[in-house]
Amino acid sequence: MSKLALITGASSGIGWAFAERLAADGYDLVIVGRRQERLEEFAVSHPKTTVRTVVADLSTPEGIGSVAEICATEPVTLLVNNAGVAHYMPLAELPADKATELVNVKVLAPTMLSRAVVPGMQERGEGTIINVAGMIAFGGLPRTPRCPAAPSTAGVWRTSSRCPRLSARNWRAPESRFRSCARAWWPPSSTSAKAWT
Repeated sequence: MSKLALITGASSGIGWAFAERLAADGYDLVIVGRRQERLEEFAVSHPKTTVRTVVADLSTPEGIGSVAEICATEPVTLLVNNAGVAHYMPLAELPADKATELVNVKVLAPTMLSRAVVPGMQERGEGTIINVAGMIAFGGLPRTPRCPAAPSTAGVWRTSSRCPRLSARNWRAPESRFRSCARAWWPPSSTSAKAWT
């Protein structure tokens, strides 16, 4: 049986690099993003890999729900919660719609996708979840006290990677792995797998 990876934010940057690396490692892929043409470009450029493209906006309940359904019903071996958005501004100046977008993309989406994928991983006895966070989740940057929303939402990913791992040890759960990694400063449009690895 082939290994199946689902990667969010796969239409550019780190998500694209994850997809390239996992395709090279023999995974079948479900790649999720907002730009259909970019997802299709990836699929066409990897003809030897089984690639399913899913256009979804993880800032909306509908987008989160559609991807969570895939996580719950497909044999996902590896979930990469990579989709992100950044609004760096003082909290008092952060518009409500941008605050909602931050929370939906960086907190609600990875939580709901992880929640949906874990039962299948437990049933199959293996699985890995990777949460891609920013460096601000691992200690912050000098300017972040003035714009706390972005680092606090990124910090959720770091913490959410630790809690299930500790719980799994206590439950003597099957081989499940939870990881958080920092992206530091990464140009959003960069697609270099070589640079990422």
